[in-house]
Amino acid sequence: MVLTTALVTIGKLIVSYAFGCLFYYVTATEERNIKKKLLDELLALTINFVIFIWIGKILSQGLRIFRDPLAALAYPSNAASIYIATSLFIVHLLYRHFRKGKRDEEIIRVATPVVLATVFIYESVETIFHSGKQSLMIVVFLMVLLFIHLFKPDHFCNLEMAVYLLLIFLLGCIVFAVTIGAAYVSIFYYRLHLLYFISLFILIFSTFMFMKRRQN
Repeated sequence: MVLTTALVTIGKLIVSYAFGCLFYYVTATEERNIKKKLLDELLALTINFVIFIWIGKILSQGLRIFRDPLAALAYPSNAASIYIATSLFIVHLLYRHFRKGKRDEEIIRVATPVVLATVFIYESVETIFHSGKQSLMIVVFLMVLLFIHLFKPDHFCNLEMAVYLLLIFLLGCIVFAVTIGAAYVSIFYYRLHLLYFISLFILIFSTFMFMKRRQN
Protein backbone atom coordinates (compact mmCIF):
# COMPACT_ATOMS: atom_id res chain seq x y z
CA MET A 1 0.00 0.00 0.00
CA VAL A 2 2.79 2.38 0.93
CA LEU A 3 4.71 1.47 -2.23
CA THR A 4 1.59 2.01 -4.39
CA THR A 5 0.99 5.44 -2.85
CA ALA A 6 4.62 6.38 -3.44
CA LEU A 7 4.45 5.30 -7.10
CA VAL A 8 1.23 7.27 -7.66
CA THR A 9 2.81 10.37 -6.11
CA ILE A 10 5.94 9.98 -8.24
CA GLY A 11 3.77 9.63 -11.32
CA LYS A 12 1.88 12.84 -10.50
CA LEU A 13 5.16 14.66 -9.92
CA ILE A 14 6.61 13.52 -13.26
CA VAL A 15 3.46 14.51 -15.18
CA SER A 16 3.32 17.89 -13.39
CA TYR A 17 7.00 18.52 -14.13
CA ALA A 18 6.47 17.65 -17.80
CA PHE A 19 3.62 20.17 -17.98
CA GLY A 20 5.84 22.74 -16.26
CA CYS A 21 8.56 22.26 -18.87
CA LEU A 22 5.95 22.42 -21.65
CA PHE A 23 4.61 25.68 -20.20
CA TYR A 24 8.07 27.26 -20.37
CA TYR A 25 8.76 25.87 -23.85
CA VAL A 26 5.51 27.23 -25.27
CA THR A 27 5.64 30.66 -23.61
CA ALA A 28 9.37 31.45 -23.84
CA THR A 29 10.49 33.72 -26.68
CA GLU A 30 13.99 32.29 -27.19
CA GLU A 31 14.98 30.19 -30.16
CA ARG A 32 14.11 26.51 -30.04
CA ASN A 33 17.70 25.26 -29.61
CA ILE A 34 18.32 27.68 -26.72
CA LYS A 35 15.11 26.60 -24.96
CA LYS A 36 16.06 22.94 -25.38
CA LYS A 37 19.55 23.56 -24.00
CA LEU A 38 18.22 25.42 -20.96
CA LEU A 39 15.63 22.72 -20.27
CA ASP A 40 18.35 20.07 -20.49
CA GLU A 41 20.42 21.97 -17.90
CA LEU A 42 17.37 22.35 -15.66
CA LEU A 43 16.59 18.64 -15.98
CA ALA A 44 20.15 17.78 -14.91
CA LEU A 45 19.79 20.00 -11.84
CA THR A 46 16.37 18.48 -11.10
CA ILE A 47 17.86 14.98 -11.21
CA ASN A 48 20.58 16.13 -8.80
CA PHE A 49 17.93 17.49 -6.44
CA VAL A 50 16.02 14.18 -6.56
CA ILE A 51 19.25 12.34 -5.70
CA PHE A 52 19.75 14.73 -2.78
CA ILE A 53 16.19 13.96 -1.61
CA TRP A 54 17.08 10.28 -1.53
CA ILE A 55 20.26 11.06 0.40
CA GLY A 56 18.18 13.19 2.77
CA LYS A 57 15.68 10.34 3.08
CA ILE A 58 18.44 7.92 4.08
CA LEU A 59 20.00 10.36 6.54
CA SER A 60 16.64 11.26 8.09
CA GLN A 61 15.81 7.57 8.66
CA GLY A 62 18.81 7.19 10.96
CA LEU A 63 19.43 3.64 12.24
CA ARG A 64 16.14 2.40 10.79
CA ILE A 65 17.74 2.21 7.35
CA PHE A 66 20.05 -0.52 8.68
CA ARG A 67 17.39 -2.44 10.62
CA ASP A 68 14.85 -2.62 7.76
CA PRO A 69 16.32 -1.04 4.60
CA LEU A 70 13.56 -2.13 2.19
CA ALA A 71 10.77 -0.73 4.35
CA ALA A 72 12.70 2.48 5.00
CA LEU A 73 13.34 3.06 1.28
CA ALA A 74 9.75 2.23 0.30
CA TYR A 75 8.35 4.67 2.83
CA PRO A 76 7.73 8.16 1.35
CA SER A 77 10.33 10.82 2.08
CA ASN A 78 9.38 13.50 4.59
CA ALA A 79 10.03 17.20 5.12
CA ALA A 80 13.40 16.46 6.72
CA SER A 81 14.49 14.95 3.39
CA ILE A 82 13.63 18.23 1.64
CA TYR A 83 15.52 20.31 4.20
CA ILE A 84 18.63 18.15 3.78
CA ALA A 85 18.24 18.04 -0.02
CA THR A 86 17.90 21.81 -0.24
CA SER A 87 21.05 22.31 1.83
CA LEU A 88 22.99 19.86 -0.36
CA PHE A 89 21.59 21.50 -3.50
CA ILE A 90 22.77 24.95 -2.37
CA VAL A 91 26.24 23.53 -1.73
CA HIS A 92 26.12 21.97 -5.22
CA LEU A 93 25.22 25.34 -6.80
CA LEU A 94 28.04 27.04 -4.92
CA TYR A 95 30.44 24.37 -6.16
CA ARG A 96 29.25 24.92 -9.74
CA HIS A 97 29.77 28.64 -9.38
CA PHE A 98 33.15 28.80 -7.63
CA ARG A 99 34.90 25.68 -8.95
CA LYS A 100 33.42 25.32 -12.42
CA GLY A 101 32.61 28.95 -13.16
CA LYS A 102 28.96 28.16 -13.95
CA ARG A 103 26.57 31.12 -13.95
CA ASP A 104 23.02 30.17 -13.04
CA GLU A 105 21.21 33.35 -14.10
CA GLU A 106 19.80 31.66 -17.18
CA ILE A 107 18.70 28.62 -15.18
CA ILE A 108 16.83 30.84 -12.70
CA ARG A 109 14.98 32.42 -15.60
CA VAL A 110 13.88 28.96 -16.76
CA ALA A 111 13.39 27.34 -13.36
CA THR A 112 10.89 29.88 -12.04
CA PRO A 113 8.11 29.34 -14.65
CA VAL A 114 8.75 25.60 -14.66
CA VAL A 115 8.51 25.35 -10.87
CA LEU A 116 5.44 27.58 -10.64
CA ALA A 117 3.63 25.68 -13.40
CA THR A 118 4.65 22.32 -11.91
CA VAL A 119 3.32 23.23 -8.47
CA PHE A 120 0.17 24.65 -10.07
CA ILE A 121 -0.61 21.43 -11.94
CA TYR A 122 0.18 19.19 -8.97
CA GLU A 123 -1.82 21.23 -6.47
CA SER A 124 -4.72 21.53 -8.94
CA VAL A 125 -4.93 17.74 -9.09
CA GLU A 126 -4.74 17.57 -5.29
CA THR A 127 -7.50 20.17 -4.99
CA ILE A 128 -9.78 18.21 -7.33
CA PHE A 129 -9.34 14.82 -5.65
CA HIS A 130 -8.49 15.89 -2.08
CA SER A 131 -10.15 19.25 -1.61
CA GLY A 132 -8.48 21.51 0.95
CA LYS A 133 -8.62 25.21 1.68
CA GLN A 134 -4.84 25.68 1.60
CA SER A 135 -4.40 23.78 -1.69
CA LEU A 136 -7.16 25.83 -3.34
CA MET A 137 -5.61 29.11 -2.18
CA ILE A 138 -2.20 28.02 -3.45
CA VAL A 139 -3.72 27.13 -6.85
CA VAL A 140 -5.42 30.52 -7.17
CA PHE A 141 -2.26 32.30 -6.03
CA LEU A 142 -0.12 30.41 -8.55
CA MET A 143 -2.64 31.14 -11.32
CA VAL A 144 -2.16 34.86 -10.65
CA LEU A 145 1.64 34.49 -10.72
CA LEU A 146 1.53 32.57 -14.00
CA PHE A 147 -0.65 35.26 -15.56
CA ILE A 148 1.86 37.88 -14.40
CA HIS A 149 4.62 35.83 -15.99
CA LEU A 150 2.72 35.66 -19.27
CA PHE A 151 1.83 39.37 -19.36
CA LYS A 152 4.83 40.91 -17.61
CA PRO A 153 5.67 44.57 -18.35
CA ASP A 154 8.21 45.09 -21.13
CA HIS A 155 10.61 47.10 -18.93
CA PHE A 156 11.27 44.04 -16.72
CA CYS A 157 14.06 41.79 -17.91
CA ASN A 158 13.35 38.07 -17.77
CA LEU A 159 15.82 37.41 -14.94
CA GLU A 160 14.44 40.16 -12.71
CA MET A 161 10.88 39.04 -13.31
CA ALA A 162 11.78 35.43 -12.56
CA VAL A 163 13.39 36.37 -9.24
CA TYR A 164 10.51 38.67 -8.29
CA LEU A 165 7.94 35.95 -9.01
CA LEU A 166 9.94 33.42 -7.02
CA LEU A 167 10.18 35.81 -4.07
CA ILE A 168 6.45 36.58 -4.26
CA PHE A 169 5.72 32.85 -4.29
CA LEU A 170 7.85 32.30 -1.18
CA LEU A 171 6.25 35.31 0.49
CA GLY A 172 2.83 33.87 -0.31
CA CYS A 173 3.84 30.54 1.26
CA ILE A 174 4.97 32.43 4.36
CA VAL A 175 1.60 34.19 4.56
CA PHE A 176 -0.30 30.90 4.09
CA ALA A 177 1.81 29.24 6.79
CA VAL A 178 1.13 32.06 9.25
CA THR A 179 -2.58 32.51 8.53
CA ILE A 180 -4.10 29.12 7.72
CA GLY A 181 -1.34 26.51 7.86
CA ALA A 182 -0.40 26.52 11.56
CA ALA A 183 3.21 27.36 10.59
CA TYR A 184 3.26 24.78 7.76
CA VAL A 185 2.53 24.72 4.02
CA SER A 186 2.03 21.47 2.08
CA ILE A 187 3.64 21.38 -1.38
CA PHE A 188 4.10 18.13 -3.33
CA TYR A 189 2.67 16.33 -0.24
CA TYR A 190 5.63 17.63 1.83
CA ARG A 191 4.52 19.56 4.93
CA LEU A 192 7.18 22.28 5.06
CA HIS A 193 7.77 24.58 7.99
CA LEU A 194 7.47 28.37 7.89
CA LEU A 195 11.19 28.76 8.66
CA TYR A 196 12.06 26.87 5.48
CA PHE A 197 10.32 29.45 3.30
CA ILE A 198 11.71 32.37 5.33
CA SER A 199 15.24 30.99 4.92
CA LEU A 200 14.83 30.57 1.16
CA PHE A 201 13.34 34.05 0.85
CA ILE A 202 16.25 35.66 2.72
CA LEU A 203 18.82 33.62 0.77
CA ILE A 204 17.39 34.40 -2.68
CA PHE A 205 16.67 38.05 -1.89
CA SER A 206 20.15 38.72 -0.46
CA THR A 207 21.84 36.90 -3.37
CA PHE A 208 19.81 38.85 -5.91
CA MET A 209 20.59 42.19 -4.24
CA PHE A 210 24.28 41.29 -4.13
CA MET A 211 24.23 40.46 -7.86
CA LYS A 212 22.50 43.75 -8.71
CA ARG A 213 24.93 45.75 -6.59
CA ARG A 214 27.90 44.04 -8.22
CA GLN A 215 26.52 44.80 -11.69
CA ASN A 216 26.15 48.48 -10.81
